[in-house]
Amino acid sequence: MMKNKLVILIALCVVSSSALAADIQWFGGAHDRDWSNAANWNSNLTPPGPVPTGVDKAKLNFVWANPGPIVSTPGATANEIFISEDRDLGTIGQQTLTVVNGGVLTANGQVVLGYFGADGRAGLPANEGGIDMEGGTANLNSHLFVGFTGIGHLTVNGGLLNVAGMFGLGWNGGSATVDIAGGELFTEQWDFTHASNYTFNFSDIKRGNNDAEWVQNHFWKNEIDALINAGKITTSVAGAHVVAQWDPILQQTHVFAVTPEPMTLALLGLGTLCLRRKHST
Repeated sequence: MMKNKLVILIALCVVSSSALAADIQWFGGAHDRDWSNAANWNSNLTPPGPVPTGVDKAKLNFVWANPGPIVSTPGATANEIFISEDRDLGTIGQQTLTVVNGGVLTANGQVVLGYFGADGRAGLPANEGGIDMEGGTANLNSHLFVGFTGIGHLTVNGGLLNVAGMFGLGWNGGSATVDIAGGELFTEQWDFTHASNYTFNFSDIKRGNNDAEWVQNHFWKNEIDALINAGKITTSVAGAHVVAQWDPILQQTHVFAVTPEPMTLALLGLGTLCLRRKHST
């Protein structure tokens, strides 16, 4: 009897917690782009608010053509975050979530950037969503799919982006762009094999610790070297190249762009001069 009561109590707790979860849509009605402002959110088309909590799904669509939220303070949280996943022609457009210095974002469930692909029958373009890390910290405790059937964009210019689950590019046939110019992207797992197409670019070189780098936990140097050699991971910095380095102490693979050291350039120049003299004699 006691066991049956315990089972019923647990079931009621699960139902109660599920009932509290909601799909909360970003409308941006306050026009300040503040994630923490309830006037920018609504549930069931009834503004204002509430601001998403750790059990809610945050839906960031291009409603009224208002730009997406900025996280500038600690405490921004949600369960799932879907950035651009609506199929209404009036709300389809590229939408972006931005994290800046001082901001802390936590997602307990999956984060999806660009959920649906184009639908020619209905005249709908692909969903297009992005995350822009300009500073602060984003802790994604599950998966990050950059382009899930749709188009996804990830920009890391500063701060720290932690992905505890799968870091997938172009999942389910989507397409993705990744650009790293500062800060750190830290991942536990990765898979780029499902993408219809993707670009992964470093638009600045590493200038110090935790700067302009992708850090993949565990040893993945060989697989990442293969992508670098195949031109799948690139840099747009003139004279630079991308390297993957294994850190045996931290047990991490670090990927970043570098330029040759001045001594290396001098040696290369000396070698070229010697070759020229050899050919001229």
